[in-house]
This record gives sequence, structure tokens and C-alpha cells, in this order.
Amino acid sequence: MKARAMTLAVCLGIGFLILPPAVSGQSAEKRAPKAGAQEGRLRWMDAYASTRFIYVDNRGGRIRMQDLQYKLQLKGRWNWTQSGSAYLQFRAETGNAFQPGWNYSGWGRNAASQSFSVKDLFLGQRIGSRLELRAGGIEFDRGLGTEATFADDDGFHVGYQVQYGPPRGWWPEKLQVTISHIGEFQHPSVFARFPGMSSPNAVQVLAEKRLAEKLEFSGEFDRIEGVEFTRLALRWAPPAFLSRVTLESLVRTADNPSVGYSLQLLRKFGTRRPCSLTFTYSHMESGLFANNATRLLLNGDQPNLGQRLALSLSRPLGRGFSATTYVSRQLDRTISVPRHDRWRTQLVLTYRFTDWLNARFHNSEKGG
Repeated sequence: MKARAMTLAVCLGIGFLILPPAVSGQSAEKRAPKAGAQEGRLRWMDAYASTRFIYVDNRGGRIRMQDLQYKLQLKGRWNWTQSGSAYLQFRAETGNAFQPGWNYSGWGRNAASQSFSVKDLFLGQRIGSRLELRAGGIEFDRGLGTEATFADDDGFHVGYQVQYGPPRGWWPEKLQVTISHIGEFQHPSVFARFPGMSSPNAVQVLAEKRLAEKLEFSGEFDRIEGVEFTRLALRWAPPAFLSRVTLESLVRTADNPSVGYSLQLLRKFGTRRPCSLTFTYSHMESGLFANNATRLLLNGDQPNLGQRLALSLSRPLGRGFSATTYVSRQLDRTISVPRHDRWRTQLVLTYRFTDWLNARFHNSEKGG
């Protein structure tokens, strides 16, 4: 009971601090600095608080989760220079592991958890208009694909990254090389993982290219702990009905070769507050990321491994709030991992306050 009371107090305290006060005739969106305007040294890139009810059972029908959870993410960038060419970027988030970034509230089957860590923290330097260097606790780059075939959206690693934007023509619009250390999945704090920068175990070479006005392609080569992968993604905006189609594949080319792929169909509808309906089919073979008794990488916790069919509906509610429902079902019976999800359903309520934070910090900098 004490843990539940503490969790409730934390949630209410966060809500009291972050919810913007009502302002007569002036919304948070209107007070936010316009694109291209001087935003000050600190720029918030994403900031939101979410709560969700989640139900998960495994193949045997045993209920693994039936809980109320909460999530808080703060992602920002501090510009060392007025032009923003040198910067420090960070991401602080709930969650005590690589996947997912949620804490248990204590209402449900699992005990309350209170974890909040700086998961990403890296230095960046732009050199001219084409070259950018990054080092530290960097973000995963999934190309045009999703977490279905690569690292979980809440995942983390430490290392070095070089991004180059070649001149226009037949060259890809983006070329990027990343050398990093992937692992320590139970250590969300970037400060505990910084020593891994001296012993990298992964390489990614990635390219992105627009093939036509509504057709984009990304391809990459990955090597993790000596195991090689190739990953391709195609994103298409059809002329009618569907808003976006994403097709991606991951091939483990040696040492127990295996394949994974995903198809995602997105349909947006409505004008004033457009809703998003997403259909996803994914098939990730169980041995894709296996490395003896450990895993080389953890892909998204929602698609996970095996064959899955998922349906998601997201709707904005106004004033920064949105609601999302998600349902997925395991289709195959080839996965023997006891924790593998069969049914997974969740209802998520999110409040995004990025614009409000930017307006608040921008005004305080001007006043200071």
C-alpha cells in the first residue's frame, strides 16, 4: 500500500508540475516559438507523460500483465553555440531496462516500480552543411523501418556516429556509419554504460534514398558481436485510401541464418482531429538475435518474436492529449519461450507538453 501511495503521489506531483495553467485567449501552441525563430540554447524535442492499462498473456493462457503503468519522457538539446552547430542532446525516461520504458503503478498483478534514468546523452557537432559527428549515449537509427525488425523504440547504446548528406543526384540523401556497444540491457542509466565506448561490439552502415516523390528506401549492414545482418525498408505513400505502407526485412546472413520481416499499413482519416488506424503483420524467426544463451539485440516489445498480427487506433483529443488502443495476437506456435506474448492489449492516454516547455523556457531566456 505504501508503494502504491508513493506512486500515486509521484504521478499527481508530475501532473501538477507539467500541466500548463489556463491562459485566457492564448493557447500553449500559440505561445510556442515559431519555426525558424530564435529558440534559445535549450530546445525540447519531445516531452510527454502517458498512462496505460495493459493486458498480456502467454501461449499457455497464463496472465503475465494486467496492470496500470505510467511513462514520462523528456528529450531535449542544449546548443553550445548560437547557431546550434555544437550541441548536447539527452533523453531521460522511465523504465528499468532496454524494453519497455514504462513503470508499474502497483495497481495490478505486478509490484510498483519507480525508475527514471538518463538513457541517451551525447555530444554532436555539425561541420558545414553535410557532415555531422556524434559521440556518447547515442540513439538507434532504424532507417525507414520500425522497431518490429530492429531495436526497441525505448532502447539504448553508446558509441560514435558519423552522418553525411551527399550532394543531390544519384547519391543517397543520407549516409551514416555507427560504431557502438550494444548490451547491458538491464542498465538503463547511460552513466553506467559509458565504459562500453572503449569496447565497441557493433557496426551499422546505413543509407537512405528517395526513389520517387512518394517512395523512399533505406538499406543497412549491421554487425553485432560478429554476427552479420542486412536490413531493408521501403516506405510508400499510395495515391488513394492508405496513407502509408512500410515494408521491411532483416536477414541474418551467417551463423544460423534466419529471416524476419514486417508489413505496416497506415490509414489516416478525419480532418479536424485526424485519427490513425495501423495494421501490422510481423514475422520474426526466434533465432534472429540469439547468441548462445543471450540476445544480441531486443526488438520492439510489442511485435517481439514469432508471427504477430496487430491493430492500433490513435486519436488526438485536443490540448495535447491523445488516446491509443492496441491489440495483437500471436499467430504461430513455434516459439517456446514461456514469456512470449499470445494476446496483448493496451489502452494508452498521453499528454504531450513539448510546445509548452519550449514556450516557457524561451520566455524565461528572453526575460533573463
